[in-house]
Amino acid sequence: MSLELYNFLMKIKEMPGLYLGKSSLIYLKYFINGYSFRDWERNKDGEPFINAKEFEKYVTDMYGYDLSDPFKMTTRDSFGLIADDSVSDEEAFFKFFTILESYVKTTNPIC
Repeated sequence: MSLELYNFLMKIKEMPGLYLGKSSLIYLKYFINGYSFRDWERNKDGEPFINAKEFEKYVTDMYGYDLSDPFKMTTRDSFGLIADDSVSDEEAFFKFFTILESYVKTTNPIC
């Protein structure tokens, strides 16, 4: 994950209404997907700004799923797991950032 993206996500966390319209994990997912596509369009030969596989593994491990074990797999992505563990979309939005900050502290993925 680039420092540029991480800093921008922190701006979204502080002012979600400005960037997304409201505190919504669903809207944040759409935003990140669009950002990833834009990044892919610009850097087709380069490294992606978002290493979704590493974050996905972090979240699935955190929720007790093992993607290599067919009996402990899930079809839900990290956003779905976070949403399933939340009472509302707004709660899931803030939980995403708690998990993201833990991921960054634990794995130091920012380049």
